[in-house]
Amino acid sequence: MGKINSVFVVLLALTSTGVMAQNSFSDSLSYYPLQTGNVWEYHYKAVDALQRNTAYYFTISSLKDTTLENGYLYHMLRQSYVPDTGKVTLWFERVDSATADIYRYYQHKVDGRWQTENGADNALIQRKEYLIDSLNSKSGDFSTASRRCYKCAVKTYCNGTTNDMLFGNTRQIKRFEGYSGLPYTYTLAYGIGLTEYDASEGGSVTWELSYAKVNGTEYGTYIDTPLDQDSQRPTEVSLDQNYPNPFNPTTEIRYTLDKPGRVKLNVYDEIGRLTAILVDGKESAGSHTVTFNASQLPSGLYFYKLHTGSKILVKKMILIK
Repeated sequence: MGKINSVFVVLLALTSTGVMAQNSFSDSLSYYPLQTGNVWEYHYKAVDALQRNTAYYFTISSLKDTTLENGYLYHMLRQSYVPDTGKVTLWFERVDSATADIYRYYQHKVDGRWQTENGADNALIQRKEYLIDSLNSKSGDFSTASRRCYKCAVKTYCNGTTNDMLFGNTRQIKRFEGYSGLPYTYTLAYGIGLTEYDASEGGSVTWELSYAKVNGTEYGTYIDTPLDQDSQRPTEVSLDQNYPNPFNPTTEIRYTLDKPGRVKLNVYDEIGRLTAILVDGKESAGSHTVTFNASQLPSGLYFYKLHTGSKILVKKMILIK
């Protein structure tokens, strides 16, 4: 009896920390818990092609469930920044309980405004959902899921599961590797969700989970103060060349502000007609990146103009379809 009791105690301890083998289909859903009230905080770190560093914290919160125009029930997610800048990003994700696939809906009308993934108003983008994860994947499986963009040509591979330490306990971690022109990797922890994201995007970008509140249980330490970045604070306004360039149909535009203030970032065609408003509002000091989607525009030369209170900067980019 003593030996049997010992085995039972070990199994109970493993189950309580999330180490027990998660092999059933229903267990797969626990790698991405989107229930209302759940919160995740990440440490964002990036190094661009010019070796400039950016670092801050941001949170993702599951706000509520809502049914969209396509008839599916989604979780509304909100991204905000530390410290709170007043700028938020809203998007929608749903779990297909029949397949354990995760879909993201990248545009929806919220409070009378069209919300896209980067928070900008852009009526040119069609409303549509796309696959971002296949939770039931086993080691060696691949899918067309993409966490990088909605229209990337992607193959995402599952590299299997490992038992790793997370917030002081051992948990099963499922690892993925994707290719969409540029490689990226990410991990999902059983009972927690997304824990890490690494990408090569003209430099390097990393998200690391620092805190989570899942179904009422808290893990890690919530950070509510900004990083000390005085030594990295920019001294002037700058506008970088978009990447990639030429592009089809999406590209990223990065700009840097030396102080908080109102910013406009617009796109014009070669004869000067306004084709997109990417940013129009107050922004914090530091580096910012905006994704421009030109899926509904013809090939050609375009200009993007940054207008701050002290400077106007313009660069050109080429769309090739």
